[in-house]
Amino acid sequence: FTLRSLARRRARNLALVAVHALVVYLLGSVLFLTSSLRFEARRLLAGAPELVVQRLAAGRHDMIPERRLSEVTALEGVVSARGRLWGYLWDEDARANFTVLVPETFEAAPASAIVGAGVARLRHLKPGDTLVLRAYDAEPIGLAVSEILPPESELVATDVIAVTAVDFRRLFGLDADVFTDLAVRVANPAEIRTVATKTLRAMPDVRAITRDDIARTYEAIFDWRGGLAVLVLAGAVLAFAIVAWDKA
Repeated sequence: FTLRSLARRRARNLALVAVHALVVYLLGSVLFLTSSLRFEARRLLAGAPELVVQRLAAGRHDMIPERRLSEVTALEGVVSARGRLWGYLWDEDARANFTVLVPETFEAAPASAIVGAGVARLRHLKPGDTLVLRAYDAEPIGLAVSEILPPESELVATDVIAVTAVDFRRLFGLDADVFTDLAVRVANPAEIRTVATKTLRAMPDVRAITRDDIARTYEAIFDWRGGLAVLVLAGAVLAFAIVAWDKA
């Protein structure tokens, strides 16, 4: 009896099933994608430094002098600290921002670079080509592309250009005794917040960002964007629920 009743309005019932499948697909896609991004962020942050120290000038992030390394490593509970070099470079040809950084272990000759897959696509590069970037003083700098990062790394490295410290300072016009920030390793994970407090007391002009702070920021971003998408779809879900109720 049920099958015969459905068959009498075959087109209408098939349309109802199709709309039902579409609504479930859209909501499921948003939830699964948000969950996947959150999972990948947790995996990436597992290898991040426990503490990042950044200097502030007029309330904004500024370069931190090298002498601060010794001040940080002198704090009780700190295992080691190293200066990091990273920044953003606007590329006029690609009309995009590139993330330029110096990896912790990067054994390469000066005037060479490793680029992400997205950079390679935008600039039509392959290993052995020359990547020309415009420095802070508008002077062109040529970098030999030694490697292109695999597609599997595109989630985090599609816009990355890895260079040597010499080339980085040349691109941005930085002195040899400054860094973008300091990556700090803490002996006891339970004391990360305590070490951060000690850092702020010893150096009032810096901010100390813990790994948990970064993780919470990512969580908030993913939750906000995922919630916004679900909110947009809420009207469609409500409309479908009314139609399904009426049909039942």
